[in-house]
Amino acid sequence: DNKHFNLAKAFLAISIINHDQKQAAVLLNELIETKQQSPELMAATAMLAFKQKQFDEAADYLINVCRSSMAYPSWFITLSQTLVAMNRLEEAKQVLHRLLERGQNDRAVVMLAMIEIRQDNYKQAIERLKNIETDSPHHRVALKQRMLAHHQSQQWTQALSLADELLGINPANSEAVVVKAYAQTHLAQPKQAIETLKKALADKDLEDRANDINLYTGLLLDAEGDYDTAWKYFSAQQHDEPKSVSMLDKNAEKTVQKWPTAAIEQQPVFVFSDTATGHVNFMQRLAHHGIATLTDRYQRSGRQDLFTRAWDFKDIAELTDARCHLLRKKYRQHLKLRHEDGAYADFVPMTALHMALIKKVFPAAAVIVLDRNMPDRHLHQKVFANSHYSATDFHSLKNQLIAMNPNIYLLDIDALMANDQPILDKLSQLFATKITPWDAPDVMPMEQLMLPKNRWKNYREYLQTIKP
Repeated sequence: DNKHFNLAKAFLAISIINHDQKQAAVLLNELIETKQQSPELMAATAMLAFKQKQFDEAADYLINVCRSSMAYPSWFITLSQTLVAMNRLEEAKQVLHRLLERGQNDRAVVMLAMIEIRQDNYKQAIERLKNIETDSPHHRVALKQRMLAHHQSQQWTQALSLADELLGINPANSEAVVVKAYAQTHLAQPKQAIETLKKALADKDLEDRANDINLYTGLLLDAEGDYDTAWKYFSAQQHDEPKSVSMLDKNAEKTVQKWPTAAIEQQPVFVFSDTATGHVNFMQRLAHHGIATLTDRYQRSGRQDLFTRAWDFKDIAELTDARCHLLRKKYRQHLKLRHEDGAYADFVPMTALHMALIKKVFPAAAVIVLDRNMPDRHLHQKVFANSHYSATDFHSLKNQLIAMNPNIYLLDIDALMANDQPILDKLSQLFATKITPWDAPDVMPMEQLMLPKNRWKNYREYLQTIKP
């Protein structure tokens, strides 16, 4: 019952939260069960909640304890981190300013600058970070953040200089390697960028970033037209194979085909996309024309509507008209949390079950499926390794989607990027918005998310030896 013993237990819990959350929780529960009350216990509970990503709870506790003049700097730091995680950036900055009113705190300065970088306030962040002395334990982090601020604000000469400074301290600094290569590319020094990356690949301490560095090296060589050497680096990447596609059986497919396609009420426009079929380019084009792109289903904070549930085909097939009506109503309710008015494209993970669900609940909804020729998809998977399905599995899934729903629209991303007029007209019709020709901004080789159309022809001999 000694109050100092209880205080020590709270501090012990704080000290082990980073590496043993389970034991920290045990200690805190013991204090809570004995009805202990103290700012230290509240702070420790909040810090554990923060580590467990329970940000609302962490913020509630920390806002209270940080009102005290006895609050520790670490409490302010954790409160600021919590508010950043909740995207309450201005409040997070206020917390750090309150801490800095007590005196110099380099960690708070760095965190404040990081928030400013996130808000694109690069100039102020850079000036703030320059005040961190070289003997500060936070000096290296400050250098890194300055480098990133110059990089993000496209100040390539300064970014290159700071990358070199960081590499002088630690040659295995992977972020500095990548920023240096980026800067050299933008400064019209592609050969130097390639040498920077090759040198990094020879460093055993950078093996955990070898895939990224091999990719960037290959992209730079590809842009230089050195396809044989580029393939050497592309093929050096170590990646898992794409997951196998899940298909409906033939009976289920025929059942879906028989479901009605008549419109009951206003229907959404859904999009099935993939990195290999120009997901980012399509989003950029829609945004350029004022069409909202709803991609929250790929995030933790996605809408909790009918697409959240793990359906099986039997459940979908047994949905009654009344149940479908309720699902549409719930869909619209959650939609309002993301989008109020105007044209929108609702991106949904591409699966056969999702197509069946759309056909059942939204009978006349258009479903855009981004498509690309199989050889370029095949090359994309070998180079970027970020496609959901292999080229062959995508082809099989695409055929089943077409068979199930006549409202599907296959959109060839390369034709769209070439501003093919029939495609622009079709999109104008689907979104009730005039879609005009538009060219995506040019990107440097290391920034590419997709290789140009028919690039597979330059790697034909290598692709023939690989199972698609």
